[in-house]
Amino acid sequence: MNILQSYVLTEKNPINAKTSIGTSKRYNFANSQNIIDRLKIDGFNLVGTSYAKTKKTEYQGYQKHIMIFEKPDLKIDDNNTLQLLVTNSHKGDCALKFDIGVFRAICANGLVAGDNYGKWSIRHDAPLFVEKFDNTLTEIYEKMPLVASMVKRMKEYKPTLEEIEYLKETAVKLRVNNDNLLTFEGRSFNPRRFEDQKQDLYTVFNRIQETVMRGGIKYKFMKVDEDGIKTIKNMTTSAVKSLDLKRELNKALWNLTEALVA
Repeated sequence: MNILQSYVLTEKNPINAKTSIGTSKRYNFANSQNIIDRLKIDGFNLVGTSYAKTKKTEYQGYQKHIMIFEKPDLKIDDNNTLQLLVTNSHKGDCALKFDIGVFRAICANGLVAGDNYGKWSIRHDAPLFVEKFDNTLTEIYEKMPLVASMVKRMKEYKPTLEEIEYLKETAVKLRVNNDNLLTFEGRSFNPRRFEDQKQDLYTVFNRIQETVMRGGIKYKFMKVDEDGIKTIKNMTTSAVKSLDLKRELNKALWNLTEALVA
């Protein structure tokens, strides 16, 4: 076993990577540990890391990962806290990306604010990388109060039964990505805990998002083969594991919910 194989097998968390792999000479290695240290200057603490699985042994320890940061003065209320989410990779498969998140302590649920607040990314080969990094942080800090305000507006909004069903149905369509959806079991979205029985928009949103991410939604869709023969299929959603799909669905569900009070 060579030195590289020994390293990636014992240091699988990519925030520990000391170099990149499989990238061009123009690629600027953005060390995740340096990002953590930089954000500490602004008062942020790393509270979680999620990284993609890879089947290729040589990519273990370099793959795409999301770092979750919090700071004490970003609490929205006793149960909700703003977060800064930073997506990075050390194998040249994505730009450095930033999102504003919201953590709900009651269910340990994490949300991702939609693109209405901004879309922030920096290519690893971008000139003036450090300057762009600092400017991006400034823009994000300016938008965070707007996200906190939206959470409060969602908590004050009482959706109609029609709006709740619309959110559920659209959420299922987003998850299964199938225009031929026929029906789904509404009980899949039943509250899992006492606090989730509230009917304000924010609580409903969290119930729906948590159910979509965990999986277990039973649904039926119409399958049409190449001869035009239609067959009704029974399916059940699985838990969302892909980092990219988690991020994409979270942002889509936020945009969907926010539109009701925007």
